[in-house]
Amino acid sequence: MVEEHGASDFSPPGQDSFLDVLTNLVGILVILVMLVGVRAAKAPVPQEGLTPEEQKALDDLAAEQVRVQSLRSDVLRLADQINQVQEAIAVRNRERVMLATAAAAARQELEAQRAALDDKGRRQFELRHALSEAQAELDHWTKVLQQPITPTEHVEVIHHQPTPLSRTVDEHEAHFQLRRGRIVHVPMRQIVEAVAADAQSKQDKLRQLSEISEIIGPVGGFRVKYEFEKKEVMLSGPNRTGAVATVAALRYLMLLPVRAEMGETIDEALGPNSEFRRALGQFPPRRSTVTIWTYPDSFLEFRRLKEALAQEGYATAARPLPEGAPISASPAGSKSAAE
Repeated sequence: MVEEHGASDFSPPGQDSFLDVLTNLVGILVILVMLVGVRAAKAPVPQEGLTPEEQKALDDLAAEQVRVQSLRSDVLRLADQINQVQEAIAVRNRERVMLATAAAAARQELEAQRAALDDKGRRQFELRHALSEAQAELDHWTKVLQQPITPTEHVEVIHHQPTPLSRTVDEHEAHFQLRRGRIVHVPMRQIVEAVAADAQSKQDKLRQLSEISEIIGPVGGFRVKYEFEKKEVMLSGPNRTGAVATVAALRYLMLLPVRAEMGETIDEALGPNSEFRRALGQFPPRRSTVTIWTYPDSFLEFRRLKEALAQEGYATAARPLPEGAPISASPAGSKSAAE
């Protein structure tokens, strides 16, 4: 931060002391030159018939006068240089004061412009930023979905079973993820409740913005990314014809695993004391549907699991996913179809 000071505050440390010493030294030299000059002026004029010693003294005095003149020239030159240095310092001090004043004015102008950025401008910036993130994510998943699924090189014999008529699942639905031959429980009910609770706490934020996007968790081994948006709906009922209300609606939620490999192998899951058995025990057979979100590397494991669940009285719904795509849900999606 630049602060305004007087011109004298910008002199380098010790500069004034150095100038004082130099000035005193020049003054002393001036006094010495004047004393020598007075002595030379009072010296007797050379006369004829002097002894060699007297003649030598007169010669020395003449030489002294020459040195005095040289010293006087040096003193005058030093005094002129001191004046030039002092003038240069004064110019630099004036320049520093001008720069400090300009910097202070620029800082005040910047603060004024920053204060002029109102709440509407900030909200527009936040919306543009959120739109940019959403577009980048959409582009990523579009590329993922466009990638072809590479078929396996070896051939497996698949036993044919008659496919029963499917029915839409409305309740008593257990969700599991089957990936890399490992199955893990997806606590969808707890996830939905956590999203609803977090969105409830963000009501003030949603009132100010047209949409909000948050990440919570982990819940059961998954972080949950969700997005709510404002929507206008027509009210129905007596005396409400044409009335419109603004509500918060879920646009989508997406589950992001905290680790690449989670859950148990199929052999472990079908054991008597597995995590899969404990999670499945919350849902009664013959009244519940097991929805399995399956990736291409686990189709064979899915068939084995489906056969085991059918023997225990569970209907099974398959949700195939391309590699790299996360489990996601939205109001515009479809319900599971159990067999």
